Amino acid sequence: TGFWKNRVSLNLGFQREQDNLIGTKGATTYLTDESFSLFLNFFPKWPSTSVSFTRYRQTTEGLGTFQTVILGFTSVYNYMFKSSNMMSQIAVNYQRSDQPDTAYYNSQAFYTVMLTQMLSFRFPLTLTASVNYSHYDLLDQIDRQWSLDLRASYNFQSVFPELSLNYSTGDIMSQVGICGILRWTLPYDFTLSTELSAYKGKTSQSTDENGESKEYSEYKFYISLSKSW
Repeated sequence: TGFWKNRVSLNLGFQREQDNLIGTKGATTYLTDESFSLFLNFFPKWPSTSVSFTRYRQTTEGLGTFQTVILGFTSVYNYMFKSSNMMSQIAVNYQRSDQPDTAYYNSQAFYTVMLTQMLSFRFPLTLTASVNYSHYDLLDQIDRQWSLDLRASYNFQSVFPELSLNYSTGDIMSQVGICGILRWTLPYDFTLSTELSAYKGKTSQSTDENGESKEYSEYKFYISLSKSW
């Protein structure tokens, strides 16, 4: 639902399901989905902000309840710098899964914080830089990960090349990679896409026979053809 010329938008959701309606199973399972989202953009020249909340619950008779909670926050600021379009964004997400009525279940949680800066020139070149921090707490194992992504894309009428560089480092794994993507717009609304990427990294989880960190290299090539109707 939108208010004040859609400067404020509010969405609420609730859904509940259950099986075993005719009693053919020994236990009944209930699924509950609750959601809430709020979008604010009071002034066109100010940043827009959105917050969201989602909770999934699965309850099985005799086994207890398993639930996942997801929280999100995003703020986007679009503005001009000289003759170029700029976009600054911050996004924060948190997710936690647990089984509150079972003592032996280990909760799992992670959150991410991402800062993104995009620059679009008057000619069809776009540059994007993103910094991301992730914190994972899975089964009593903590992994903190930093990553940097640099991306450039251009528009040659029907050809769209894109090049990206990525670096990440953390408690468990570090990696550096390069990826090139090329898309062609073909007649009859067909699109041909190719992607070539190469990564080199090191992980501290897997060790070789000498007990040292294991290094790896990875190469990928994708090609796809799609059509729109």
